Formats: sequence, C-alpha cells, structure tokens
Amino acid sequence: MRSRVLAALLLATLFVSTDFARADERLDEAVRKLEKGDVAAARAELEALAKERPADAMVYYHLGSACVLANDFSAAKKAFERTVKLDPGNMEARRVLASLLSREGKHEAAAKQLEPVVQASPGDAKLIAELGTEYARAAQAARQSGGKHRECAEKAIACYRKLLDADPEFAPALYNIGTMQSLLERWEEAEATLASYVEKKPEDLAGLYNLAVAREHACPAERAIETWQVFIAKAKADPKFKRDVPFAERRIKALKAAKKS
Repeated sequence: MRSRVLAALLLATLFVSTDFARADERLDEAVRKLEKGDVAAARAELEALAKERPADAMVYYHLGSACVLANDFSAAKKAFERTVKLDPGNMEARRVLASLLSREGKHEAAAKQLEPVVQASPGDAKLIAELGTEYARAAQAARQSGGKHRECAEKAIACYRKLLDADPEFAPALYNIGTMQSLLERWEEAEATLASYVEKKPEDLAGLYNLAVAREHACPAERAIETWQVFIAKAKADPKFKRDVPFAERRIKALKAAKKS
C-alpha cells in the first residue's frame, strides 16, 4: 500500500516537474521575444503564463517589463506590484515599481519601495539620491495640498546628508537640503546651507533665488535686499530667470517699505 502511495506521489511530482519545465521553456522563449523586440507576442505569452502560474514572481516580472516596453504603464505597475508581493527581495522590481509610482505622482509610495533597495545597497549614491528625490517631491506635494509634509522632508534631508558624508563637495545635496529646510521654515539653517551652495555654485540662479528668500526670514533686511539685487543683475541676462526679475524687484520694494515703517 505504502509503495503504491509513494509511486503515485513520485508520478505526480514527475508531472508537475514536467509542466514547470515546459512553462520555463515558454518563459525563456517569451524573454527571447522581448529581447528581439517582439513585445506583443511576448506579452501575450506572459499573460497566458501568469494565468497558469499566478504564484510565479518571474513571470510577473517579465510581464511587467513587456508592459513597460508597450507603454502600458498601468498594467506594468500591476505586474510589478504582484512581483514584489510574491518576491519582496526582488530589488530590481521594487526600483521599477518606484519609477512607475513616481510617474503617477505617488512619491511617498515610490520612496517606500526604494527604502529596502537602499538598505540592500547602502553605499549606492545613485539609489540614495533617488530616494531623497522621492521624499523631497512627496514633501512638496504634501505641503501644496495641505497634508503632512514634515516627515518626508526630514527623510529627504537625511538622504542628502548621507550623500554629503560620502562626498562633501557634492553641491546638489546642499541645494536640496536647503530647499527642504526652507519648506520646514527652518530659515537660519536654510540660509546657512544655501549660502554654502551658492558659494560653490555662484552661477546657479535657482540657488541664489532661494537664498534671497531664506535671507528675508533669517537675516536683516539689508542682507536680503543685497541678495535680491545680485539675483536681478544676473537674471536679466538669463532667459530662464528673466521672468523672475519683477518678483525680485517687488520683494526689494516691500523690504525697503518695511524698514521705513
């Protein structure tokens, strides 16, 4: 009796193994079609495999890739969400999913997908920068909508500080820290950070603009006026920032009027 049961189990295992081998052959063939650019055929095969093997993370991973190549980003997001659910350790799937979420403006959700990716590669500056950017965008969006922005801003600052620790001369990290400190209305910190950035990148008028704003809150009026005047002189020669000159002039006028009163 026991031998019959064992034989039946072995036979069942053989059939299952054979089925999966065939499925793997089909998966390999679908991937080859993707590599050759036959996206539609590959996607059709992968969608069929997904119905047959709903617990196979790699099927969904490649299906997501096919959907990205087909510019069907909604379907791609669903496929990569399924991949991550089935295989939380698939960091590449998490990174692609983060990109798709960011594309939809879901920056905090994107950051949450990137967190484990950064933890798995703690020395990867590019990943840390991506994470910081998503938290910064989430903070800005939350501020504009009246939501809670402080936690995301602090997390963005923490990411950029890691970049500075690794490379103290990495000026963009200074700029991003300064803008987040401004968002948090920590004006004295923002002024000091942005002043350091402008010293390193005097040609960047975005940094100078934000420094002027910070100095309105953190410094005597004369210092802010002086910074706005420098900005105006440079912005008049820059088509990208020339449109901001009238605003800067109004700020100088308001600061002078406040001094008189």
